[in-house]
Amino acid sequence: MVVEMMFDGWKYKMYKQTLDTSWNEFSFPKLQAVSSNIIQSKQEQSKRKADAYQPIKIQTENKQPEIVYFQSDFDVEPSIDNDSTRSGIDLSIKTYKPIVKLGTGFKFSKIQPYQVVMQADKFSAQLDNSLLLTRYAPFNPANPSFQSPSLGGLFKLGIKDIMEDYRLYGGYKIPTTVNGSEYLLCFENNKKRLDHKLTYYRLSRPVSSNEEEVPFDTAIISPQNLPLEYNIKSNYFEWQLKYAFDPVQAIRFGVAYRNDKYVYRASNYESLNLLPYTTNWVLLRAEYIFDNTYELATNLRRGFRCRVFAEVHKELPTQSTRITDDFFVKLPRWNNAWLGVVGADLRYYHKVYKNIVFATRFSWSTSFGNRKMIYYLGGVDGAILPRFNTTTPINSDYNYAYQSLAADLRGFDQNIRNGNSYACVNAELRIPVFSTLINTPIRSEFIRNFQLVGFTDFGTAWEGLNPYDNSNPLFEEVIRDPENSPVSVKVIQKKSPIVAGYGFGFRTSLFGYFFRTDFAWGYDGARTTRAKVHFSFNIDF
Repeated sequence: MVVEMMFDGWKYKMYKQTLDTSWNEFSFPKLQAVSSNIIQSKQEQSKRKADAYQPIKIQTENKQPEIVYFQSDFDVEPSIDNDSTRSGIDLSIKTYKPIVKLGTGFKFSKIQPYQVVMQADKFSAQLDNSLLLTRYAPFNPANPSFQSPSLGGLFKLGIKDIMEDYRLYGGYKIPTTVNGSEYLLCFENNKKRLDHKLTYYRLSRPVSSNEEEVPFDTAIISPQNLPLEYNIKSNYFEWQLKYAFDPVQAIRFGVAYRNDKYVYRASNYESLNLLPYTTNWVLLRAEYIFDNTYELATNLRRGFRCRVFAEVHKELPTQSTRITDDFFVKLPRWNNAWLGVVGADLRYYHKVYKNIVFATRFSWSTSFGNRKMIYYLGGVDGAILPRFNTTTPINSDYNYAYQSLAADLRGFDQNIRNGNSYACVNAELRIPVFSTLINTPIRSEFIRNFQLVGFTDFGTAWEGLNPYDNSNPLFEEVIRDPENSPVSVKVIQKKSPIVAGYGFGFRTSLFGYFFRTDFAWGYDGARTTRAKVHFSFNIDF
């Protein structure tokens, strides 16, 4: 039996029908709910066709006839059971005589439940010198300098399902020197509003040091056994959650584990006795992201976007624990080493005329805790053949754990300023020359994306509460001549901690790569430096 209930605003009306189990799938009838108030005669109902969909007029008390569009999946011919009326509510039970007509009955759909089917997303092979995942590198007090990624071949492959609920992709990068490697593997689950992302990243980077001091060791290498060669092997695991409030803003939370291991190459007797050094850190991260920009063309946007983040890093050292007389296991132990990082990156793109854009950026970050992050200010991201300034003093006694670049500040090499805090302001006027002058579509990518850029940068990095704090090592210079002399002289000098750069540049696409060329002059105090040329692979700032 099939029972249907209909409420017309004043009365409940029920309809029933006894199903004939002898029907097949081709003659399965359709039911149509019809009010008894509009049935005038069986002769009129027999004229209706099985597949007709017509408005029905329902006469209610003290109301005008109302047109109701209601039809179920079945066509029926109703009959009235007059004994079914009850007080207050019309619960008239109608019985139905099925209208069986071959070819007009119920038809089963051929739709099947969705099964996850993966397909290739994209494959790419290109030259790349960017940081694949994290901008943080271990700080080496024996050799305090930042080793930027060298230009190498990057191979990426991804797969995703048809509904784009799941995505798996990976990448492998090998430098042109064929010495060292890094690879990345990510899995994304975007089926629901709360997105999940799992990431594994591994980096192996060779280092050659001419310093006699061994990193994180009290041993001293003899001059005849230099340089000291070792590899820094990093393993990084991260689980990330992302929740979008709306199409332009979201929050992200991440939990990560990082392991860095220094493995010394046994090239002589002294290096053979050096033991590997290992660090273990756990990371908690929270981010807020806002982005309402839209792309006018390559490297040309309009709108505002920002990223505000906070991080807490906790070191978890390991200690060998004896299980049996001949079996030891390294187990984590607790210490008081921790590091906190907060920062922001705000960018605004203003449309001047057609696709001409005035872009501005403000970036800031600071670290705190009993371990610190050191920022090297200067240069550009994605630089080809970057240079590191060794004349700016680096305070190796400030208990730094990690190091990172603070860019862009053109006109200077990396490390024109350094410290556990930095702030930088950038402004660019981006003029797509040919696409502004020519109103017709331009097929050549080189001509279409050719841009003339004028820019200026301001920035500083410091230790202490503010850039003018007396604890800033920029204001101190230690003179020792010769270097092994037991006598040293400390000179206190006052100089402006803020540096600036200005100049012009060109942008365009060539062979699928977006090239940037900047000619910049630096202003440090009352001195203007000679022009520097910065080549880089990078979009935006």
